Amino acid sequence: MLSKKHILLVFFILLNVCCANDKIIITEKDTIVAKIGEDYNVTFKDLSKYVSDWQYDIKYRIHGGIKVASKVGLNALIRDQMKRFDFFDRRLYENKNLMRSMNRIINEELSVEYFIRLFKSTYITEKKALETYKLMGKEVVYYQIVLPLHGDEKERTLDSLKAIALKIQNDFVKTKDIEKYLKKYSAKNGKLDNPKKVTWEQSISDPVGDVVFNLSKGFTRIIKSVDGYYIVIVTDIKKIDLEPFEKMKNNIMTKLREVYFTIFEDEFVKKKQEYVDESKVKWNDNSITKITEWSNIPRFYQDSYQDTIQNVIKRNGNFEILSYNKGSVDLNEFLRFLDEVEIMKPLGKMDKENVKNFIMEAIRTDYIIKEAKKVVDQKEIFNPYTKNDILKFQIVQEYNNELIENQIPEITEASLHKFYDEHRDSIFYQLKVVNILARIYTDSIKAAEEMKEIKKGIPFEKISNTWYNKGFVRKKDGKLKSYFSPEPPYLAEAAFKLELNGVAGPIEYSDTANVKNYAVIKCDEIIPEKQLTYEDVKKNIKEEFKNYYRNKIANEVDLRLNKKYKVEIFGNVLENALSAK
Repeated sequence: MLSKKHILLVFFILLNVCCANDKIIITEKDTIVAKIGEDYNVTFKDLSKYVSDWQYDIKYRIHGGIKVASKVGLNALIRDQMKRFDFFDRRLYENKNLMRSMNRIINEELSVEYFIRLFKSTYITEKKALETYKLMGKEVVYYQIVLPLHGDEKERTLDSLKAIALKIQNDFVKTKDIEKYLKKYSAKNGKLDNPKKVTWEQSISDPVGDVVFNLSKGFTRIIKSVDGYYIVIVTDIKKIDLEPFEKMKNNIMTKLREVYFTIFEDEFVKKKQEYVDESKVKWNDNSITKITEWSNIPRFYQDSYQDTIQNVIKRNGNFEILSYNKGSVDLNEFLRFLDEVEIMKPLGKMDKENVKNFIMEAIRTDYIIKEAKKVVDQKEIFNPYTKNDILKFQIVQEYNNELIENQIPEITEASLHKFYDEHRDSIFYQLKVVNILARIYTDSIKAAEEMKEIKKGIPFEKISNTWYNKGFVRKKDGKLKSYFSPEPPYLAEAAFKLELNGVAGPIEYSDTANVKNYAVIKCDEIIPEKQLTYEDVKKNIKEEFKNYYRNKIANEVDLRLNKKYKVEIFGNVLENALSAK
């Protein structure tokens, strides 16, 4: 938590999100396309992100395109948000088992917010911005000579360069004709690039410029840099006309974030290290050995760490893992770390040092979380309006587990037989299905040429290594439908006339865009119509049972949510936004 990678993420959050006072520019993407209750607006931007994140644009790319993808995605987005509202209305956050999957995420977000607030209150203040604004009103003019370093200088050469630099600095002070002196000296030993100027904004990214910017007129300095010795003299300080402070404030705040972030990051990491005095840590070797063994069990931290540790404590009692200057960590505390602070993610074989390092990091992170909770109210992070994508997803997952998955009836042999008897004529009646391979052309001549090749004896699969897989089913009323696809059954009638491995074409049809197509098809599989026996379905009936009740309960939940929360969808607004996209 708040690792180097996470701190870098925080930096981008600070740059892009934390400018609360920045002027908000309303765009077409902020258009409201739906509303839930009185205060939850769904913008076109929200919808576009949801459609992309959940790949509705890909799922419906062929069948319906972005318009269908957006409408289906909007319904799913609204359903998910209603579940988040209901999660909090039902106070499901009081259920410890449900919250276990979210505690680490919430604590991580608390730590991030704590980091941001500390950083902003320390460095990104209006007072600091005003001080910076006053500095920005000048431009420093200076001259310099550079004695370059090449990276392979010996100590004697470095001493010689220092001596030359000191001599030049002294001559700078004495000379009255700086340009003449520089020209004369640079021709022999140095590099001429003068005069130079530096503003505050340039100084923040240039180590030499940073020193020069803070010098007074007439002052000289020797500055050692990675590429050489810089001998500088400030000859003038010019006033710069600035725009009013209020107009520049937000831009200055952004620059301050860039300047001070690394400094604060180092301070934060140092603060975190100080929580534990490693010289006073005493490890229980037997405990570390046991945890290391667990850590090398495949998927231990994904699937079984909770049951394993709880069972060990129940059978053998708790045991200490380490003691340190501020306390100790036992097995119970280690389990809490895994549940609430940080989970171990082994990338290979774990040894004792890996385990020790993880526990030390968890202890320090736990202190940061405790500090964060004193400053940040958890309700700011964890609420039905949260913008955190991981929390949004997890709330819906746990809601579904509690209100849908946990409501599926118990599976017993008797319940399975009863389920079969009730649904033998529907779920367990096998309708006739025909699966085909199809190549589709908009040019009838190409389709006809392919059929000629097939009639000569060339197999369908040898003509080309690309084709579509399509399936069709005949319902009990005799109607033909596409199987597991929203596409109209254009080729169903022709498919049902074929025998296994039979080929037909060109078959002409017009699609939904009224474009004429010509298909060449091959019958790849025929599933006959018949009544399945209990023995036929025995392998899959448990999954059918769960799917049936999962869908039934989910539909009941959706109906209840739609009654409970008022939803408005602005169809015309959505159509206009999609048309303008």
